[in-house]
Amino acid sequence: MKRLTVILFLLVLVLLVFAGSAAAFHPPDDAGRTCFRCHSTHSGVSGMLFNQVVNGRDVQSAFGVVTDSTVCLACHDGTGHYISVTGVNNNNMMHSGLFDLTKWPSNRTENFSAHTINIAKDYFVPITSAPGNKNEPQMNNNITTLGCASCHAPHGTFEGVHAYLKPNPNESIDGKFMATYADWGAVLDKKPEAVEITLTRVGPGLYENAASAPWLRTYIMARGAVNTHYVKYPVAVKQGGKWVFNKTVGPNATNFEVNPLTGQVKFATDPGAATLTAKVFQPILVKVTGTYDGQIIDEAGKPATIKDVRIFTNNVNRWCGACHGNYNIRSRIGEPFQEGGNTLHGHNVYRPWAQSYATPMAANGQANCLSCHFAHGTRSDIMLDANKQIVGSRTYADRFGNQVRFIDANPALKRFIGGSVCIICHDASHNTEFSLNAPWRAEQWVK
Repeated sequence: MKRLTVILFLLVLVLLVFAGSAAAFHPPDDAGRTCFRCHSTHSGVSGMLFNQVVNGRDVQSAFGVVTDSTVCLACHDGTGHYISVTGVNNNNMMHSGLFDLTKWPSNRTENFSAHTINIAKDYFVPITSAPGNKNEPQMNNNITTLGCASCHAPHGTFEGVHAYLKPNPNESIDGKFMATYADWGAVLDKKPEAVEITLTRVGPGLYENAASAPWLRTYIMARGAVNTHYVKYPVAVKQGGKWVFNKTVGPNATNFEVNPLTGQVKFATDPGAATLTAKVFQPILVKVTGTYDGQIIDEAGKPATIKDVRIFTNNVNRWCGACHGNYNIRSRIGEPFQEGGNTLHGHNVYRPWAQSYATPMAANGQANCLSCHFAHGTRSDIMLDANKQIVGSRTYADRFGNQVRFIDANPALKRFIGGSVCIICHDASHNTEFSLNAPWRAEQWVK
């Protein structure tokens, strides 16, 4: 009965959460099934009530385990006609990259690297350790606690959001998990993503403003405590001249909760005031505003076209910054950050971009994280050199005259191999500094 309650709650929740606002739901499978393509009400093989057979495939036999990620792979591993994320069938590789399950987690001889998905477990928890994470005391300390549902909302999300990306994948504010009142106060006072609203008293201890503050009602995924009201994005209410949050922050205990279905705010002790000032945090909605056909050169040296290169809304960097917040900067000089006790600087990720680079860009003509990196992972057969030619298995003569393959010491999900990721933009501004005729340097890296 408890499992039945869970699944029914989720079904009703999905319908109600988006009440009053447009939503996009995961489409049915070829047999017209929606919820029951992945779940079984009474005979699920895991605590998430997953089916063992999804899309006609035995998930346990195919992947050795039934988790949120392997249920996704049952449709999206390239064996069927759905979008492939593994590189099989190649129908999505140049867009989002790939998870090469045969080379997992990395293979430098193939220039393969990918986000550290662990398909053996269900992962929905925040990532507190990642390159550029604002809470990470040591650099480059990756952890393998990502699953498909860490970034994607498998049931659906707001209408128009690309690839069912979660509105905020890490439950953080620009990559920072706020631990103290001072942390939160700085965000509330200075950051534009904190929107001020007025809450109106509608009953004893009850306040609401759902009509003009739809972010109070947002997608949630219940995990255990089904009857607990939980809003993914923090809500702050000013009380006694200080901000109080609906989540416990440091020593500041919360005294209210927010109903994600109605947007109603319920206080443990009735403030009594007719109105209250509150601030809510807008979720990051990544959408595609347009596409274009990008021109590259294939491995054999012939012109090729990347169809439907995406132009995104301008907030992709903030979305990625939910985990890699220190890398989301506009000035390498003016925005230093601290990691491991060191003061560090990063590249401006908002520089001008152009369709001639044949990679994604922002709608305002600037770069975003996806201009230089694949979202899923990279490999030689989708990496480009500075001439925009596929690297593949091509070789070049090293300084000893040996023919060697292009090997990137740190593939890092990059679209361009090695220093090509720099030269593709900086050749025009720095070409007098490059030794273009150095015999030991691969020409394709610097042209």
